[in-house]
Amino acid sequence: MKYHQNIGWLVVAIVLFSITVGINTGCKQENKKESLQQIDTLENIVNQEQQLLDVDDEGIKARYDSMNIKLHLIREHFKMVMSDSLKNNTLKYLAIRSNYKNFLQVFPGMEYDANEDKKRIDNLKHDYINHTISEKQFQEYYVTEKPLLSKHLASLKYIAVSIYSVRMEFDRSDAVITPVFNLLVAKLKPSVEELKSTQKEEKNGGDDDDDGK
Repeated sequence: MKYHQNIGWLVVAIVLFSITVGINTGCKQENKKESLQQIDTLENIVNQEQQLLDVDDEGIKARYDSMNIKLHLIREHFKMVMSDSLKNNTLKYLAIRSNYKNFLQVFPGMEYDANEDKKRIDNLKHDYINHTISEKQFQEYYVTEKPLLSKHLASLKYIAVSIYSVRMEFDRSDAVITPVFNLLVAKLKPSVEELKSTQKEEKNGGDDDDDGK
């Protein structure tokens, strides 16, 4: 009888152990599934960052340099008097140039941050899948990383929207500024050519004087 009681308790213990193991295994699998979904969330954020980095920064730099040249010539020529249209568009041009200047200053840093974000998340995923870090460590990383990535993404989205709207303003103002600039260049070109010719003649004359001596 005692033997059968011991067997009974053994069976109960085995059943309880199996249930406990099953529960723990189920919890671990559920935790892993949740963590993998969180990794997908982080990867989605860094992928969006990479897409937003696809900005024509060289084109913006070219427009910025062109605006400096055009504004300098127009403001030098029209120091006192400007038509209302030219004045308004010149002011808009100045504001747009300021936006482009700010972009060119901050974009390299934002590009660096986004690329570093991608490296960190790639490494985090690798470490988690290869069990280099524990579930607890991963969750600690996740709690830190997600707000940081979201902040970087929000900044890039703001820049992207700003650049798009500024480009539209640029096209409108440039349609007024560039024709005026081209007219001024056309007027100044003969003067520049004449100045070059005079300088050349003076140089040649100086060489003749030296030969005479």
